[in-house]
Amino acid sequence: MRVRPAHRDFERSEPYSEQWLLIECPSGEAEPTKYWLSTLPAETPLKGLVSMAKQRWIIERDYEELKQRTWIGSL
Repeated sequence: MRVRPAHRDFERSEPYSEQWLLIECPSGEAEPTKYWLSTLPAETPLKGLVSMAKQRWIIERDYEELKQRTWIGSL
């Protein structure tokens, strides 16, 4: 769904523009497990939004793993 973030809105002269809110609710889980805000255009198809969100998660996970390897390798 499209939402308008309100974080520190009181400090702005105009509200934030609308963004996509994606919520992952895996079957078998009592509550949602992940949330994403995206500034991709409103016309972006749901499949594209999910694909981009998952790719970013993979990149961030790989980055953290690489940092860990680099730190251990420098000992």
